[in-house]
Amino acid sequence: MLIYNIIVKEEYSLPNNDIYVKYIENNINLDIKVLVVGYEKCNKTKKEISKENTSLTILHFVLRGEGVLIVDDISYPIKAGAIFILPSSGKHTYYPNPNNPWEYIWVEMFGYSASLLADKVSLNRSNHVIYPKNFNIYIKELLKLINHKYHEDNNQLAVLAGIMKIFSILYGEIGINVNPNENSNPMVTKIVEYVNNNFTKPELTVNQISNTFFISEEYLSRLFKKETKITLSKYIIETRLQKALSLLNTSNFSISQIATIVGYKNPLYFSTEFKKRFKCSPLMFRKKERELNENKD
Repeated sequence: MLIYNIIVKEEYSLPNNDIYVKYIENNINLDIKVLVVGYEKCNKTKKEISKENTSLTILHFVLRGEGVLIVDDISYPIKAGAIFILPSSGKHTYYPNPNNPWEYIWVEMFGYSASLLADKVSLNRSNHVIYPKNFNIYIKELLKLINHKYHEDNNQLAVLAGIMKIFSILYGEIGINVNPNENSNPMVTKIVEYVNNNFTKPELTVNQISNTFFISEEYLSRLFKKETKITLSKYIIETRLQKALSLLNTSNFSISQIATIVGYKNPLYFSTEFKKRFKCSPLMFRKKERELNENKD
């Protein structure tokens, strides 16, 4: 039985003015239907699940255990506390670690707004896994959807309200969107492209970028964070680590070689950053991935 004890103490007060008006920015036209809310405790013999171009946005919240997600031939190790996405397009496969099978709650949604909301919390085709700090809060809301009578009555409005609350909390915690679009600040778009093209160079830093674009480091950092909800230094690290993940899966380069390729002078520091992001060392990730592939064969 799952038990989550969460205590949140908040205090609110009315505005001091006699009249108070707050204009709400509306940049999302909701087109979303929640089709499935489910739970599964996988066993070690469970086979892999493959999906392709489902037109659905599917989120998994991993309660316990481990597993692997494969997207575009790149494998991502998944542990308890993770939220991972199966995007609506493309092919993806996932399966439990037979030595420690995962247990998860999943949500299936339909509509353009579903993928848009997922993108706003950094779940998209370029970033498939996140580890939110307050994971239990999301599980509490999901358990409401599973256990409350409105789920049995198929009350779409109540279910949608629960899902929207989850997205709202997620966005407040880790909302990230670094994909340039027509509404992005032109300077930020150029910086994102610059990082994507130069992350392999060890000299790439926030200071170096500010000098290249002839703007102050303080202004650059403030502008990038305002537009993307992520710091520029964190974006540089994430870009490098995603490339490292790919190389660990698809090459026989040593850990030191991979560190150098993705822009790290110090392999030890690279391993520290990798472990912080993916919850295991690069060496352990490669070892586990190969063991899992052998078990699949």
